[in-house]
Amino acid sequence: METHYLVVNSNLRDTALYTSGNSYTMHMMNPIRDVTRVELIQASVPNVMQNLPDGTNAIELDGSKFSLPNGFYSASGLASEVQNAIEPVTNVSVTYLSNEGKYLFSRPSADPNGDFTLTLSSSLATLMGFTSTTAGPSATVANQTPPATFNLYANNDRYQSTTFLKSDQLVNLTADNYVYLDINELNNGRMHQAQKIEANSFSTSASQNNFGPIVMDVSSGGIKHFSETNDYVYGVDFYPPISQLSRVTVRWRKSDGSLINFQGLNENSFMLKVTCKFLKDDIAPNLRQKAVKPRPIILVPKQT
Repeated sequence: METHYLVVNSNLRDTALYTSGNSYTMHMMNPIRDVTRVELIQASVPNVMQNLPDGTNAIELDGSKFSLPNGFYSASGLASEVQNAIEPVTNVSVTYLSNEGKYLFSRPSADPNGDFTLTLSSSLATLMGFTSTTAGPSATVANQTPPATFNLYANNDRYQSTTFLKSDQLVNLTADNYVYLDINELNNGRMHQAQKIEANSFSTSASQNNFGPIVMDVSSGGIKHFSETNDYVYGVDFYPPISQLSRVTVRWRKSDGSLINFQGLNENSFMLKVTCKFLKDDIAPNLRQKAVKPRPIILVPKQT
């Protein structure tokens, strides 16, 4: 067996042909023949997965629709952005309740608009912990006079004199946990993804036929530096061997199979360890060493 190392850097692509770092083809000066195994040794790729990829008309309240910037939001950051969008018009404030992991929408009871109902986009509803895209109407809590068994929120300063809505369940701010390195010449069908059954059949996913996954365990906006030492060993055996590897056609995909939009962060790279058969006939003729006959030994009779 013989080992080669292949380094691919998106900065070296033909930017006139491939304007984005999510899709490009690179060629090799010296093709590698009879490839039997390829391992992912290292990779660097930005985490640009947005948990709100489409904020257009994400909220409807009091007959008005409000949009949010696309982004990768934290819990408190999302509360601030939503409030900045809706509060000047609706007098509804938004608070992230960190002890509960839920969002609180509230408006003073004295506001002439009174109770309210929220209509959220499906992605925003999931982020904010609502089980339906329609939430409401809002509710009020009556104060109680002691001695009493106080109801939840009764006499609570946060809820007094307000009409409010809270998330149904915990907020979910996660985006994709993996990105998929699609190398057309090395895709193999050995990477499997468990799926639900729809209409008595499996839904297809382009991520199943990729070369391999990279776990995105860095914060949004950071760079994932994958390595065998710090992450996991990943390799694919090829039988029969790949007769010749002379280029790599690279696509970076999300779990649904669509291309990742790097939004200008087009620099990514990876290193592959390529194992191939060692064939004697592949050695260049000028490197072959011919056997050299030893010089003859001449025996001289001993003089007496």
